Amino acid sequence: KLFPGMIEDWRSRWKYEFPFYFVQIAPFRYTKDTLKNVSQKLRESQRQALKLPKTGMVVTLDIGEFDNIHPGNKQDVGKRLARLALVNDYNSILNPMGPLLKGGELIENSIKLNFSNVGSGLTYFNNKANQFKISGPNMIFFEATVTVKDSSVYVSSSLVKNPLHVRYAWSDTPTATLFNGDGFPASSFELEIK
Repeated sequence: KLFPGMIEDWRSRWKYEFPFYFVQIAPFRYTKDTLKNVSQKLRESQRQALKLPKTGMVVTLDIGEFDNIHPGNKQDVGKRLARLALVNDYNSILNPMGPLLKGGELIENSIKLNFSNVGSGLTYFNNKANQFKISGPNMIFFEATVTVKDSSVYVSSSLVKNPLHVRYAWSDTPTATLFNGDGFPASSFELEIK
């Protein structure tokens, strides 16, 4: 509520719906207890602020440093912000950002996730740090089996017969594993299938 409220307040005070671009907080060990992750909720709030018109967000899941709250790679952050402005304010035909979750649906025992800003398609790097987790109504999450088809991702688990919830990169220190054709990472998210 606070972040979109601040954007709307500034726009009303300047009497102009100016573009508002921001950087999603980077992965970092925000707490000593790794079981008490909290930053993913702030990243989710930032992602939700994109519902406001003329906003854009740079995702830094791929360039964060777990031991440095201000990662050193400012150049890529600046390039990504510039790209948002080029597309949204100067009519460039570039893809402005990484994949953004549009929604999902239940298909048998899988959840199909649909994304915007996929460019030439989605790429998933299946490494030791599987960032997709699903659960049923009990909210006990298990690693998901992931399949990518065009602009959609299908997640399932043999341990979850009635999947209702899916999370991606849902921790303080996630590793980006989902990218678009332009090499930009997807934002972390949490989704409940209704």
